[in-house]
Amino acid sequence: MNDKYGDKVDAYKVDPKMADGCVKERGCTDVICLGIFVIFLVGMFSLTSYCFAEGDVTKYLAPVDHNNNICGYGDMKGKDYLSFDILSSDIFSTGECVDKCG
Repeated sequence: MNDKYGDKVDAYKVDPKMADGCVKERGCTDVICLGIFVIFLVGMFSLTSYCFAEGDVTKYLAPVDHNNNICGYGDMKGKDYLSFDILSSDIFSTGECVDKCG
């Protein structure tokens, strides 16, 4: 190997920390980024907790009919299910809220 690379191999110096293999003394090198990430996680957890406590999650899970009415809410109270009269390529134009599946 010395013949091919010559003096370049001899000039290469290994970091003393890596002389015995992997570096054993590790530490955090980007404290600012870690702080920003922790602040982000706390903010996201706080926002998620607030939204679950104050919001109505079931509204986002309820089906929506062709007139953009949320089944089971507002004028559609009691009509909790979505029925499709005709299964076509545009199913969003045929859905209708109904009180029971049938």
